[in-house]
Amino acid sequence: LDSGTTFFTAPQRLFNKITTVMEPTSCHHIHVFPDLVFTVGTDLRNFSAVHELVVPPEVYMVRDPFDHHCEPGFMNLAALPQDPPMMILGEVFMRHFLSIYRRGQMKGDSWVGVAPAKSDPESEALLQRGSYAA
Repeated sequence: LDSGTTFFTAPQRLFNKITTVMEPTSCHHIHVFPDLVFTVGTDLRNFSAVHELVVPPEVYMVRDPFDHHCEPGFMNLAALPQDPPMMILGEVFMRHFLSIYRRGQMKGDSWVGVAPAKSDPESEALLQRGSYAA
């Protein structure tokens, strides 16, 4: 998770796969795209504390304010020398999920908690208008 990154950020190979399958489309048709499932956890080698985080297209497809089409909210992380098995979940993700961080004093004592955020119709209307003033 990174609040300083706007989009989902994927390494080159994964980014290419995503953008080949998910092209810009009318926002009325994003329901045809699949949910993305991220496997996150403490230790993926022995599957301790591993969870699946399901992200629907309503979260990862981003509305273009000029032509009202939706496009995948992904950036290419091509600057890395290798193609690591990782992604950065940026602001697009964090708008829809609550994240809680704990930095522990000892190894293994830190964690990040993530849960779907709940919203009300008034908040959703403000987000759609792009107006955050109370």
